[in-house]
Amino acid sequence: MFEEGVLIPHMRIRSEGNLNDDVLSIIQANSRNPVEVMGDIRSLLSCNDAGVRALQICLMSLNLIP
Repeated sequence: MFEEGVLIPHMRIRSEGNLNDDVLSIIQANSRNPVEVMGDIRSLLSCNDAGVRALQICLMSLNLIP
């Protein structure tokens, strides 16, 4: 297991549902295993999306959002 130790300034990895290819390129270029890292990133984004959907359903069931 490696710890990459890459410092990247705060940037949006995704905007309006579209991945920022520039940010992904920076991450890939600074990784020992870019394929694995990209899989990890896509997995984390999918988990985030699932959490957003679950929170929206919860808030809608409580009539806190339309």
